Amino acid sequence: MNALGETTVAGKETEVDPLSKESLADSAFVPKGLFWRILTVIRFEMRRTRTDARAATWLLMILFPAGLLALYRLEAQTDANFEPPDEQVLWIVLYGLIPQVVCLLGLLLWVAPVLQAELEGRTWIYLAVRPGGKFATLIGKYLNGVAWTASAALIGLTVGMLVGQLHVSQPIRLWCVMACLIFFSCFAYGAAYAVIGALFHRRAMVVSVAYILIFEVVISNLPAVINRFTVQHHLLNLLFRWMDQDMIEELELLVGNDPAWHHVAALVIYTLVMLTTASLILRWRQYATSDET
Repeated sequence: MNALGETTVAGKETEVDPLSKESLADSAFVPKGLFWRILTVIRFEMRRTRTDARAATWLLMILFPAGLLALYRLEAQTDANFEPPDEQVLWIVLYGLIPQVVCLLGLLLWVAPVLQAELEGRTWIYLAVRPGGKFATLIGKYLNGVAWTASAALIGLTVGMLVGQLHVSQPIRLWCVMACLIFFSCFAYGAAYAVIGALFHRRAMVVSVAYILIFEVVISNLPAVINRFTVQHHLLNLLFRWMDQDMIEELELLVGNDPAWHHVAALVIYTLVMLTTASLILRWRQYATSDET
């Protein structure tokens, strides 16, 4: 069975579409059929990725930040000379643990190999000839990866802040800001991984790690105009502007002085451009299945 809910046996395909009975051959039905096909892909991917190994990975993504923040609380309770760090330091630590590390690793697992399973399973050829099959597969897998990653990050954020009891003056505001950054991070980085998966399906994870190290770690920290083309630049700006507007003056050389809505718009446009690029790559590029190599 492929990602569109179609069973393939001995080179023949039998369409099993539980969400739509109409034929998609007529162009009048393509928009409606495409929507249902995306839902079908999401349902199928949710079932396929609900394995013990993936569940263990998902649980580990939750426990990783919670465990580190629990160590922070233990240190605060056992060390008589413990002095809480500045709030800004705790913001950066929480931001680095969850919207960065947890989200990037989760998306690397669920979104980067967007084509690998279909090509190795020899089902890509059946998806490619269906109306809207390529686009539905891309968006369905992308949304499935975002859902898994965002859920783990949000639960990890909640548990970590409850367990760690961070020394911050506005914990609810901090949670809300981090939750927003998690969603922006998942959608933006997931879209970037989708492009990488479409271009380098055989080495998607390796190229994705290289992309993160070069662009989101090195270039994003350069005090130059080029850092505005990275996701992390906009996420950090939103963190500081939503938590402490006064810090912007001290970090103006690095983060700039654009209002928050500029960065929100930049992330939305970045996500749409990347998803459009990935869909165009899938539309025009020819992929060789394992039978053809």
